[in-house]
Amino acid sequence: MPLVTGLIPGEEATETLLYAHLCHPRPSANDNATGVAALLGIARVLASAGGDARSGAGARPRRGVRFVWGPEFTGMAAYLHDVAESVPMAAVNVDMAGEDQRLCGGPLIVERAPDHLPGFVSALAEHVVTLLPQAARSYTGAVACDTWAWRATPFVGASDHSLLADRSIGCPAVTLGHWPDRFNHSSADTLDKVDPEELRRIATVAGATIAVLSTATPADHPELEAIAIHWAAARLLECLPSGRAVPDIYEMSGREDGHDASGTERTAGREARLGEKNGARAGSALNARPLELLWHRTDVAVAAVGWIDELCGDRGGSASRRWVEDLAAHVATLLPGDHPRHRSPSSPPGERAGGGICVPRRTWAGPFNLRGLVEAASPGGREWIGGRLAEERARGYALMLALAHAVDGVRDREAVARYAGLATGLPVEDGFAGRFLDILVESGWAAETATAGEEKAGAAGRGVGGVTAGSAAGDGGTGAPADA
Repeated sequence: MPLVTGLIPGEEATETLLYAHLCHPRPSANDNATGVAALLGIARVLASAGGDARSGAGARPRRGVRFVWGPEFTGMAAYLHDVAESVPMAAVNVDMAGEDQRLCGGPLIVERAPDHLPGFVSALAEHVVTLLPQAARSYTGAVACDTWAWRATPFVGASDHSLLADRSIGCPAVTLGHWPDRFNHSSADTLDKVDPEELRRIATVAGATIAVLSTATPADHPELEAIAIHWAAARLLECLPSGRAVPDIYEMSGREDGHDASGTERTAGREARLGEKNGARAGSALNARPLELLWHRTDVAVAAVGWIDELCGDRGGSASRRWVEDLAAHVATLLPGDHPRHRSPSSPPGERAGGGICVPRRTWAGPFNLRGLVEAASPGGREWIGGRLAEERARGYALMLALAHAVDGVRDREAVARYAGLATGLPVEDGFAGRFLDILVESGWAAETATAGEEKAGAAGRGVGGVTAGSAAGDGGTGAPADA
C-alpha cells in the first residue's frame, strides 16, 4: 500500500501535519474512506488560499501544511522514519470521520493530545467544534439546540497519532473521529452509513484547526490565549464536586490484575489489600485524589496556555499562566476533605522520586509498540498481556500505553501508576501497573535505577525522534485494539 504525501509550503521550515490512514484490506466507508476524503477536501480549500484561508489566494502560510495518507500505523512509522526531516509542530489525525450518528450510534469524538504533550491543539480543536452551527433553535429561537452530539475524551492512542505522542517524537496531536460505531470493522461499514453533513463537520474542524496552527502570528496571541484560558478554566472547574461522583478513577475498584470481585466482598477485599500495602495511607490517599487530579490538570492547563507563546512567536503569556495557577489554588479551597491547599512549585505531588527509590527509565527505541513488547516478552509476560487485552481490550491497551508514556526516568513506580490513572481517567491497580512495569524491565525495554534522572530521548537510527524500522514499522503497528 502506498504512502502518499503532499505539502502546502510555508514561509518557515516548520510544518503542521494532517494524517488519514488508507486501510483496510477491504472497502470500509467510515473507516477510513471518510477520513481520506476529508483530507482531500481540506487540501483543496487550503491550497486555493495558499494554505492561509484568511489571506486569500496566493498567500503562503507561516508554517507548511503536510498531508499524509498511508497504511495505519506502519504508514505513519514509514513517514517519520523515511520522509520527515523534522517533527511536526502539531498534528490532526482523522479516523472514522463521516458516521451517521443515528445509524452508527456514536458521537463525534475529539481525542485530546496526551497530558505529557499538552499543546494548545486540544483546546483549539474543541473550540472549533463549539463554533459549528446547529440546525435547530429553541422554541423562542433564543438558543441553538444540538441536533448532533460530540465529546472530548482523554488520549487513548488507538490510531496513528499514537506514534506522534511518544516521548521520542513529541508531537501534540488530536484525533477526530466517532465512537462507538456499531458497524465498525464489518461488511456493513458501507456508504449508506455516511452522513455528508457529519463529514463536512469533521473536515471543517480539522481544516480550521490546522489553518490556525499554520498561520498564527503575534497578532493572534490575545484571541488564542483567550481560547486556551477558557479551556483551562473548564478543565479545572470540572474537579469541583457536583451532583455525580468524582471521576471513576477515584472509586474503590475491585479489580486486581484485571479480575472483578463482587459486592461487599469486592469492597472489603480491596480495602484490606490497600491497608496491607499502605497502612494508614490508604484512606488519606483516597481523600487526596481529587486534589491530585486538580494539580495534574493545572500542569496540563498551564502548559497549554504557555504553548501559545511558541505558536505565535510571542512571550506575553506569563500573566495568563499565573491566572490559571491562581484559579487552581482557589478551586483547591473548595474541594472536600482535610488536606493541604497548596503544593510546593518545585515538587508536584507524585511526580518525583526520592533518593534510593527504583525509577524505571525507557530503553526501547522509537515509539512504544505493544506488539513489539509482546514479541520481546517471556512466555509468562505474553500470556499476561494477552489475558488483560482479552478481558478488556480497549481499557487494557489504553492503560498499558499510558504506563509506558509515564516512564520518564523521573517518576518512581508508584508515581508512574498514578500519572497513568490521572491521564486516562481510569483506575490503575497496583498489581496491573507493577506487572506491566516488570514485563518492560524483564524484556529489556526499560531499566531501573536507584536515583531519579531526566530522560533524554535521542535519535536512534535514521529518521526523526528515534523512529526505527524495527521499533515502529517492522511488526506492522503498535498493537492497538482491533477497533482502532
